[in-house]
Amino acid sequence: LYRAGRYSEALARFAAAIQVDPDELTAAVGAAKTKIALEKPRDASAMLGRLREVHPRATLVHYWYGRAEEALGNRDEAEKAYRAAIAGDGSGTEVVQAYVALATLMNQQGRTEEAQKTLATAKERLSDLPEIYRALGQLALAQGRYEQALADFGDALQRNPEDLSSRFYLGVALRHSRKLDQAAEAFDRVSKVDRDYPGLAIERGLLYEASGRTEEALKAYEGALAKAPDDPDLMLRVGCGRVAAGHAEQAAELLRKVLSQRPNSAETNHCLGRALLAEGSNLALALRTLKRAVDLDPNRAEYFLYVGWAANEAGRVVEAESALKQALALDQGLADAYWQRGVLRYRQGAVKDAVKDLTRALELNPGRYEVHAALADCYYDLGREGEALAHWRLAIQAQPQNATWRYRLGRLLQQNQRSAEARAELEKALALADEAEQPPTWMWEAHRLLAQAIGTQPAAAKHWQAFLRLSPAGNVYREEAKRELVKLGQPWDGL
Repeated sequence: LYRAGRYSEALARFAAAIQVDPDELTAAVGAAKTKIALEKPRDASAMLGRLREVHPRATLVHYWYGRAEEALGNRDEAEKAYRAAIAGDGSGTEVVQAYVALATLMNQQGRTEEAQKTLATAKERLSDLPEIYRALGQLALAQGRYEQALADFGDALQRNPEDLSSRFYLGVALRHSRKLDQAAEAFDRVSKVDRDYPGLAIERGLLYEASGRTEEALKAYEGALAKAPDDPDLMLRVGCGRVAAGHAEQAAELLRKVLSQRPNSAETNHCLGRALLAEGSNLALALRTLKRAVDLDPNRAEYFLYVGWAANEAGRVVEAESALKQALALDQGLADAYWQRGVLRYRQGAVKDAVKDLTRALELNPGRYEVHAALADCYYDLGREGEALAHWRLAIQAQPQNATWRYRLGRLLQQNQRSAEARAELEKALALADEAEQPPTWMWEAHRLLAQAIGTQPAAAKHWQAFLRLSPAGNVYREEAKRELVKLGQPWDGL
């Protein structure tokens, strides 16, 4: 039940086990780690603190005590606990978890070199265990280093081809790398062994989303929820999964149900705030909901990141700056915080500082392709148009269906008199825009640029006409459009 994310039910079972045998260590640790998942780290810390006195050499106890203390913001105490776990009597996965937790904590504090040494020590000490490579892969995956993650999961599977967890995470890394057919194969192999493997249904949904198979994605999410339709923990997991997949409206509906049962859940407020942010219709409510998550749990860097992100979108500069500063104070390896701070600095006119932050974001997470779009804007403003073009191409390579990015690239190409390339991008941008529920505001400008790129050919006429239909009445290019239509033998008869 714990592995499936059904934490309330899991806690009840662990508690029942403890009643039967109060000395059963794994049951006691299970109850404590479930309390961390249920956002009760203080209770978990107290429980694990007592267990440490009775089991001073138990790696598992020290590790989860560290996790509880980290959730409470007590990083020095967490580091001591992780070191005690490494020195304890545990083996295999337990020790690997402690090494990775310690390295992650160091990385968050900007102690990158120490973190790398810690992982190197772990690898040297535990080189024969598939668990160490799986853990390294999970760390690389979280940091957006997908090629490294693929290599690490491959090493884990080489040592143990039956390792289902490594196979699952290999599929996740393949999905992020947009190797969708290989990802599907990896998930199929997991499903043959365990159809109900935790997270598999949600990952399949994300894979279907990436493949453009929306209906199948929705079925996967519903399948995940069908196992326990009234379980708030599972509803929360599915809701957060829907947010990640871009189904903001359906996510918000589900997360509101969870919030009605758990109004003081930081994670629920956070995921709901993200859904509202993605919807974009009520930024004030999104920001308020995200700030509520921070109030409930002020020790999560990601929570501050999204407050900064929402404040950025709402143009609330002071709030954005403060939240992003706090996010980076909690985790100096948080790539998205550098990205959002870069966006903020660009809007403030500090373009060179923005480039530094955005470059750092890419170093930490090469898979965050939106950073390329932000860098393209920066380099354009700095007069480095060649680099701007290169970054637009990288952004579009990752998100070929992004109409706005194709328009921006087409505009830059046309400004550089590369008409043939501009025409291709602008035609794709407009084709994608025609499929959107809400027409983008730049459509009239895209038609004008496309008409210019086509030149004095009959195909340009319809784009000049579309420009005249859509553009503001006082636009300075309207007279040019009318002249061009006369040249093409199709004079404008509108207003």
